Amino acid sequence: MRLWTIQSVARLAHLDRDRVIYGSPEHVSEPEWMVPYSWMVEQMRKRLPDFSGNHPIWAYTHKPDLRTHRHYGDPGEFQVRMEIEVPDGRCLVSDFELWHFVLNGQPIGTRTEWDEWEVLLKSKRFDTPKAFETWERVFDKDFHLSDSDWFGSESVQQVCIDGLKAVEVIHVDVYQTPMKA
Repeated sequence: MRLWTIQSVARLAHLDRDRVIYGSPEHVSEPEWMVPYSWMVEQMRKRLPDFSGNHPIWAYTHKPDLRTHRHYGDPGEFQVRMEIEVPDGRCLVSDFELWHFVLNGQPIGTRTEWDEWEVLLKSKRFDTPKAFETWERVFDKDFHLSDSDWFGSESVQQVCIDGLKAVEVIHVDVYQTPMKA
């Protein structure tokens, strides 16, 4: 699968030195995201036959445009956009937009379902078993079509990779995030 991933220069050096990198819980930037990230690791365990058990390397199915993407990260930080080719058996594809429902601890539902759940959503988080069940929808590449007025008519895909090997790197672009104004 042809993919692109954004990593720090330090991660690229780690890849060059060790010939493989994995994700890690220490790379989860917000403590409240540990439950969704752990859930994704469990999904990888269920769906990838030879899963290593490590946290994923995140990637895109489209080439990130550095005119906009380069604004993520600390001011003046050097980062890399890597074009990679990874075997499908180590890739778990999900919907980028729907992932943000999971990341925020909310159910994934249509507008009608949300109207029904509104009564239950008085707290900031919706950590019930029903919400967890809806998270499976993040893997349905056509779910957004069930309510295109709510989700839009196109789905942007992201990929969780079970490790990235140095031999899978095709091209690297180094760039710097903007300095503070």
